[in-house]
Amino acid sequence: MSKTAKKLIALITLICSVISSVPVIAAEQTVYIENTEDLIELSKSCSLDSWSRGVNVVLKNNINVSGSGFTSIPTFGGNFDGGGYTISGLSIKANEPVQGFFRYVQEGARVENLTVKGTIHESEGKEKFGGIAGINRGSIINCSFYGEIGGDSDIGGIVGINEASGRIGNCINEGTITSQKHTGGIAGENFGSILKCVNRGSINTSSKETKVDLEDINLESLDTEASKEESAIKGNSDTGGIAGYSGGILQSCQNYGPIGYQHMGYNVGGIAGRQGGYISGCVNHGQILGRKDVGGIVGQAEPYIVLMYSSDSLQELDAALDGMQGLVNNMLDDIDYTTDTVSGRINTISIYASDARESSKELIDKTSDYMDDIKDFANDNINEINDFSARVTDTFDRLVPVIEDLEDVSDLFSDVADDLYDALSGVDDITDIGEEAGKHLKDAAEHFKAAQKDIKDAIDKIKDAIEKVLDSAVGGNEEELAAAIGELKAAIEQLSAAYGGMNDALAQIKDAIGEIEGLPIEDEQKQKIIDGIEKLIVSVDGMKKSFGDIAVSLLKIVNNISWDSIKDSFGDISGIIDDVVSASDEVAKAIKDIVKALREADGLSNIIDDMADGIADALDGAGDMGDSVTSALKKIRNIVRNLADQDPIEFSTLDSDYHLDTQDLHASLNGISDELKGLNNDIKSSGDKITDDLRAINNQFNKITNIMIDALSPDEEEKTLKDITTDMSDTDIHSGTDGKIEGCTNMGKIEADINVGGIAGAMAIEYDLDPEDDIASVGTKSLNFRYETKAVALCCKNYGSVISKKNCVGGIAGKMDLGTVAECEGYGYVKSTSGDYVGGIAGYSDSSIRDSFAKCILSGGSFLGGIAGQGSTVENCHSIIDIEDCIGRIGAVAGDAEDKDKVRGNSFIDTGYAGIDSISYEGKAAPVTYDQMGQVSGLPESFLEFTVKFKADGSIIKTVPFTFGEDLSDIEFPEVPEKYGYYGSWPETDLSHMTFSTVLEAEYEPWVTVLTSDETGENTEQPLALAEGVFTENDKITAQYTQVDKLPSGASGGDNAKVISVSIESGTIDKTTQIRLLKGTEDSVKLWKLEGEKWHKESFEENGSYIITDMDGTEGVYCIAPAADTVKGYVAAAAIAVLAAAFILSKIKKKPIKPKK
Repeated sequence: MSKTAKKLIALITLICSVISSVPVIAAEQTVYIENTEDLIELSKSCSLDSWSRGVNVVLKNNINVSGSGFTSIPTFGGNFDGGGYTISGLSIKANEPVQGFFRYVQEGARVENLTVKGTIHESEGKEKFGGIAGINRGSIINCSFYGEIGGDSDIGGIVGINEASGRIGNCINEGTITSQKHTGGIAGENFGSILKCVNRGSINTSSKETKVDLEDINLESLDTEASKEESAIKGNSDTGGIAGYSGGILQSCQNYGPIGYQHMGYNVGGIAGRQGGYISGCVNHGQILGRKDVGGIVGQAEPYIVLMYSSDSLQELDAALDGMQGLVNNMLDDIDYTTDTVSGRINTISIYASDARESSKELIDKTSDYMDDIKDFANDNINEINDFSARVTDTFDRLVPVIEDLEDVSDLFSDVADDLYDALSGVDDITDIGEEAGKHLKDAAEHFKAAQKDIKDAIDKIKDAIEKVLDSAVGGNEEELAAAIGELKAAIEQLSAAYGGMNDALAQIKDAIGEIEGLPIEDEQKQKIIDGIEKLIVSVDGMKKSFGDIAVSLLKIVNNISWDSIKDSFGDISGIIDDVVSASDEVAKAIKDIVKALREADGLSNIIDDMADGIADALDGAGDMGDSVTSALKKIRNIVRNLADQDPIEFSTLDSDYHLDTQDLHASLNGISDELKGLNNDIKSSGDKITDDLRAINNQFNKITNIMIDALSPDEEEKTLKDITTDMSDTDIHSGTDGKIEGCTNMGKIEADINVGGIAGAMAIEYDLDPEDDIASVGTKSLNFRYETKAVALCCKNYGSVISKKNCVGGIAGKMDLGTVAECEGYGYVKSTSGDYVGGIAGYSDSSIRDSFAKCILSGGSFLGGIAGQGSTVENCHSIIDIEDCIGRIGAVAGDAEDKDKVRGNSFIDTGYAGIDSISYEGKAAPVTYDQMGQVSGLPESFLEFTVKFKADGSIIKTVPFTFGEDLSDIEFPEVPEKYGYYGSWPETDLSHMTFSTVLEAEYEPWVTVLTSDETGENTEQPLALAEGVFTENDKITAQYTQVDKLPSGASGGDNAKVISVSIESGTIDKTTQIRLLKGTEDSVKLWKLEGEKWHKESFEENGSYIITDMDGTEGVYCIAPAADTVKGYVAAAAIAVLAAAFILSKIKKKPIKPKK
């Protein structure tokens, strides 16, 4: 969230010129750094800002600076080459702001190939910290940071602030970064260019909250309701994997690290926390957490604001502030006898007025300079900087995966060439075709194989050259860029020559076949084969010539690195690739014709038939691969054409100082306003003189306020947000770059409380004083703005789960107060756990969604829509949805739409839900069949692709594609992969009528090691039987006492013998299971097992009340009987008892009875 001033201005800036970023360094001005002493000496020299300009510094070793006294290099203006070495042990306890290995990197300076390991933590200085630099105005290329950095504001893994002239390329952060505001893995704030950077570190993943001082607490504003869940949670703001805030360019960057903390933080994004510049080709893979405005790419996509204060208004404001300062000084002269409170407030107002006037003067100067620059640009095309390197980076970054596809196809072609070589070389061994013809065929096959190898080598070199083009474009080195494009040109020339060699080999094959006499096939069939080869020769020759023409076109760039030469060259190449695509189509057709002719050559002998089939099989694969080549070439054509149709990314060169001056101005004016309110309350009866002074100050402040309002929204009152802004997002969607997120992808899980999106949490203007409440309306006294705005999300895709606790969650955007979403695709799971407004593209939209596709599962309360939960303008969008849970207001297109006249041309496949709020509207939101959906213009390839994926322990182990509505009940489930200590199973799922892609995830449970029977022993609660081993929770053991016709012969004791039947139901038993059987109270027992009709004595161990034995198989019948010694003991004991009783009775009978007295 920005200060009000930043919201008023928010002019997105950058200078990122390839040519201007290359420093000029004299060979004799080279400094070598070999140890800490050299580094400390360099630091001392660089305390003078001009010392390092033109100096080349080369790091020669890894250096550990811990304990050396080295802290940082104050300012640097030359070229620092780290040589791939590491500075470790860096420890900075910042006593002042702007800290890093370099405090300042000057404009025109270059730092490259350096790794820094260390820590930077706040002391007195709390802002603008970076692992490489505190503030960067130059180029930082191929650098890395490992460690920890913590502060209050503008904290980044590489730089604290990247200014408008700053360029950061191919840098990596693997450190832990924490801050309260503007926190990024690469930069805290970015106004310049960040290209192809990667964050793998943790950004604001701790639960530290904003510090609150006692003087910040307003006791009168405390409310018992504040303790409720709905109260604002103080936390950090503007947190991103690459940049906390970006008003410049973020191109082809990736985040893999975790960003944010659950239920805390505002404006949290996988790439940028908040952005108003240009983000393109970026991918998030990490988990993103926060409270409000949280997205996979950006937390809050703010509009690019095109207008700002006029210099006339600022001059009028400056005069008014001057007058106010005089009135405050007069009042100070009249308050000698007033209270300390009143005196303190007046002094504070005086300070605020002075600060405000200084800020206004700075703004006047900078605005004047800016307007002069705009005038210069209009006249001389000087001050508007065209950064074509970002465009080049984007284009070649997109080419890399396509070239890799061509590499894969080329590998397969090489296999085909090997097969063809083997087939053709062996022809004369199996038939008498003549020595000369046989030799020609062998030579032709060898040349064909060599030509295919040359093609593969050329494609490999093209890929390597593209990588070098990317590196040089990112680094901004004009000479390296020209050399890399020269290498690309040479690789394409080699490809052209290789196709020429292929042509020669095909001509040899054709001639050799023509020379063969006596083949048992008709002349017509033979001629068809020759004709097919002839067509193939013509097509391949077309590809050879076209690739040669591409190389010639690239020469324009090599000779003159400029946007005009790049645009012209790629415009030419785009047309040439059309010819290549046509030729490739013809190659595929010719191959298929040859295959058909070979298949029809049924007059060959059996041996020759087998050989022909072998050749045809090889060519079958070549035909399919030819189609793949054509598809790849079409992708290349589209990428190249896109670059040729674009203009360079253009921004006006304002940096963070302008924003800070504006911020200071409005902070001062807000301070005056607050103090005046307090002063009016404090002064009750201080005399007419002071009252008059106060009235004059109040009047003057009202005048200042009116000047601000008149400058921004003249002659208008009681404005809503819509009244004071004009959303221009729908204009120049493709060509414009202001306030745009383009071609970005989210793969990570996004989870927050409110306003959560797969690409952007919110597209809105935010009021910084209360992050919980984005501005919705302003009154007549508001210091807000009236500007044209633009915010666009174009061609973005979301595959990750997006989950919100409360309202507004969408596959692309959570909440859209303004802006446009166009040509986007949402495929992730979208859910609100306890709120409303859930959409496949946007949760809540008050603006426009166009030409987008959503195929997703939705879950929430009310207002659930395939495109928008609540929609406004929704045009030409298409959806396939499934609802997991809901209450009401459901639509396959929108849960609801206020003005259905703005809903046009949308369609959906019927999965049980109508178009808008359970009603479909013809021409607006209507169902179509699967086949009709397949005819939709611009339909993504993956939109009608459905799969069942089997996932185990985080890995996909099997994928089963299916068509819409297919019955998959009989598909074969894969085996669940083993996991130590666990057993796995697939969830039970109805696959009979599949209308949606699904992922079946293996469910793992710990092994059960003991099964106990439900049956118990006689007169006890102890289980009758137990089994030990490895079982699932569904396995069971049953046991019961049973009767048999005949006990074992050795089972003495009659009724004391017990027969127990045991059965185990389990799929895990292999052969033998250890079981325990309840033996009862017997001291000693014997055990038998019934096998067939015979009892066999079993070995066992005794353990308390149980005996332990091994059971083969899954069931058994056992007899437990007292041992013989035990029975004999019973008899002996009984005999003794009888004898004892007889002896006692005999004694009783012999005893005389005494007479009674």
